[in-house]
Amino acid sequence: MLISAYLVPHSPVLIPSIGKENRKIIKETVSAYEEIAEKIKKDKIDTLFIISPHGQNGQDFFCLNAPEKYLIDFKNFGDLGTKKEIKTNSSLAFRLKNSISDKKKIRIIAQQNLDYSSGIPLFLISQINPKIQALVLSRSELNLFDHFSFGTEIQNILSSNPKRIAIVASGDLSHRLKRTSQAGYSIKGAKFDNRIIEILNKGSEDWKQILEIDGKLIQEAQECGLKSLAVLLGAIKSLPFSGKFLSYEKDLGIGYLCFEFSLLSPA
Repeated sequence: MLISAYLVPHSPVLIPSIGKENRKIIKETVSAYEEIAEKIKKDKIDTLFIISPHGQNGQDFFCLNAPEKYLIDFKNFGDLGTKKEIKTNSSLAFRLKNSISDKKKIRIIAQQNLDYSSGIPLFLISQINPKIQALVLSRSELNLFDHFSFGTEIQNILSSNPKRIAIVASGDLSHRLKRTSQAGYSIKGAKFDNRIIEILNKGSEDWKQILEIDGKLIQEAQECGLKSLAVLLGAIKSLPFSGKFLSYEKDLGIGYLCFEFSLLSPA
C-alpha cells in the first residue's frame, strides 16, 4: 500500500564523508532528511519507490531498474570507502510493467550501480532503515504531462501492493540561484523555486498548476526535479494527501527543497 511520498534533493554534500564541514551550510536539509528517515521508520515502510532524474533516461519511455540488488558508492566524488547494498523489490517492477497500457512506454533494465540522484536518498534513508528494499524508476525525455499521466497509471499498483511503499522523488530545483552557481546566475531561478513552493504549500487542489508552469521559466531555471515531481503527483492524484513543507535552502547556489506528502487515511 502507498503510505507517503517525498520530494528530496540529491546533493553529494549531504553524504557525511563528502560534505564534512560543508554539511553545516545545508543543515536544514540534513535535518529534514533525518526527519524523513525517522518517519519512514515509524510508518514501517518496506519499499522506497525512487524516481531518478539522472539514471538511464529513455527518449520516449521510462526505465525500471530491477537488478537483484543495488550497489551504492560515491567514488565519482572521491569517496572510495562509503558503500552499501540494498535489496531490490523486483516483483514490484514486473507488476508495474504489466499495469502500463502502452508497453512501449516502459522497459526493465538491471543496472546494479546506482546513479547519485537515486543513490544519495537511498543511502541516507537506509541509514536508520537498514532492511528497506527499493525500486528505482528513471524519468524519460517525454513532457511533464506524460510524466504525470505515467504516475496516474501506476497508482493502483502502488496502492494495492501488499508492501508498505513510500515514493521518493529525487530532484533539485534551480541550479542558477547565485553568481557563483556552476550553471551561472539567472533571476528566473528564484522565481521558479518560489513558484514551486507556493503551489505545493497551497494544497492538493492546486498541485496540477505545476504542470502549467511556463516552459521558458523551467528552461531558464535549469532544474532537475520537475519530472520526478510530476510522476509523484500523478501517483497521488486521487488519494487523500496532505502536504508538509520541511525545508528549503539555496546557499550552495542550487535550490534544495524537502517536502512531504502524507496520506490522511490508510491507503
